[in-house]
Amino acid sequence: MTHSTVYLIDSGGLFSAAERRELSAMLDGLTVEQAARKHFVSPDTVKTHRTALRQKTGQHSSAAVVSYCFATGLVKIFSDNDRNHQAASITAFVPVPNHVGGHCYGLY
Repeated sequence: MTHSTVYLIDSGGLFSAAERRELSAMLDGLTVEQAARKHFVSPDTVKTHRTALRQKTGQHSSAAVVSYCFATGLVKIFSDNDRNHQAASITAFVPVPNHVGGHCYGLY
């Protein structure tokens, strides 16, 4: 049995739903243009969400936002086994396929 890595975005209300979607795109390594196409919004909207994420986390780049979110526990890495054991305590997992074969899961 193979296990994939999953990410749990649990911002505790710090980020809006749109900001969590953008954080998922950032975890996937998507550019502004790629994220805009994926979410059917304008690049300016993506830039607005990324700016809000940088401001809320006090970081100056997308890479720093991602690093900060992992370091502070706003984003956690789980194996499939961890996800199965903890699913009962999580409101809703929303899968977003990522480029490394795993998934991002957010509380939406």
